Amino acid sequence: MKHILRLGAMLIVLVCLFPPWIQTVHGGQVRSETPVGYALIFKPPKPERDGAAFGIIMDTNRLLCELGVVVAVLSITWTFIRKRNT
Repeated sequence: MKHILRLGAMLIVLVCLFPPWIQTVHGGQVRSETPVGYALIFKPPKPERDGAAFGIIMDTNRLLCELGVVVAVLSITWTFIRKRNT
């Protein structure tokens, strides 16, 4: 059972180290957000273009969903293993 906890901790750290990112464009009437994938938290991806209208932000909604899925799968796995061992 300790292996499940270790695996869970490693998965949570990995998900947090490589979060999803969004490119934002806010200029005048134009406002858009486009997913740009995953990158190391200490080195986010670069915006498509330079300028004040372009930026990169972390996609916290998607990150929280991923963490929720990891925790749910680990909880289910933990429950099945506990029931099997008793």
